[in-house]
Amino acid sequence: MMETGQPLRIQNPERIDAGAIRAAIAGGQQVLVQFSTLGEPEPLLADLDALAATCGTALTIRIYGYEPRIFDARILRALPHVASLSIDCHRNALYLETLGELRHLKRLSLGVYELAQTDILQLDNLRGLDYLHLGESARNNIDLAPLRQYAQLASLVLEGHHQHIDTLAGLPALHDLSLYRIKNKVPLDFISEMARLDRLLL
Repeated sequence: MMETGQPLRIQNPERIDAGAIRAAIAGGQQVLVQFSTLGEPEPLLADLDALAATCGTALTIRIYGYEPRIFDARILRALPHVASLSIDCHRNALYLETLGELRHLKRLSLGVYELAQTDILQLDNLRGLDYLHLGESARNNIDLAPLRQYAQLASLVLEGHHQHIDTLAGLPALHDLSLYRIKNKVPLDFISEMARLDRLLL
């Protein structure tokens, strides 16, 4: 999710060193705090949320796959101030509509292989995103039509998803687009209409 350089990665911390994280961010570094195992909300999530409230998108919180468990998105309620979030490498997830409760979210990376909520982009608060990464799923059938309401979306990464992909032509702020694993039969002629696009990866 980072645009420049490598972030400071903090893996499965037992406590949150707020001073070190703030110092790294003050020095111009992005910070990624990531978890491969999370059950019930722990006290450290409250500390992490307090940091998120002041660090904005310079702090990314990542929760990635840990089979055979199913990711329960209700744990995100412990992070109401998160601005940059990555939920990826999961096979299954429940209660993803909880994403709609994260009112400060600006960057989202979502990767759930057996994604059931194909209408996930209809969540009102996601319309304020400026970065979105939709990882590959078994059917790659997320409906992209709601993106027409994403007026602030500047950077988009799609892996396989193509339903209503021509919607992208109408995004006023989009200047960075990456398309991976898009089937050959999917027409991409809409790209020529995207005057503001200055970076394209296929």
